[in-house]
Amino acid sequence: MKKFEDYIRDQREEFDDFLPPEGHFKRFSEKLDRTKGRNYYLIRIAAIFILGILITGISFYSIRNFNMNHNIYASVDEDLKDAIYYYSSINSEMEQEIEEMNFEDNSEKEQILEDIETYDEGINKIEQDLKDFPDDERVRNAVISHHKGKTALLNIIIAQ
Repeated sequence: MKKFEDYIRDQREEFDDFLPPEGHFKRFSEKLDRTKGRNYYLIRIAAIFILGILITGISFYSIRNFNMNHNIYASVDEDLKDAIYYYSSINSEMEQEIEEMNFEDNSEKEQILEDIETYDEGINKIEQDLKDFPDDERVRNAVISHHKGKTALLNIIIAQ
């Protein structure tokens, strides 16, 4: 590197006076334009390709979610009915079993049956909400939770 710097210092006058050959700047400008055009062309192709992939991906995702949402709403009503029927039948059998049980104190049996009826009063409000808001997932979950809770309560009563 030292030799190169010395050469430039020794030949400084030639570098200052020596002009590039005629047409040099024109050829240099053309080369710049060619590389600039080529790069822009490649960038445009890459951008179009990426944009196409994004649009395709978003379209498939949207179509899939649209189809899945309709299938879920179509099947939820049946699933909800099946869940309610399942828990209601279990709860009915357990209530029948509790009524047939022998207690030492008849008032204790009456109190338990009254507590079960009190617990069932809450379902009326939830069922009204389900009629008002049939697509609300929270209300659907509340209905199922109520029936599950009643099943758990009856299991505890029978176990004792």
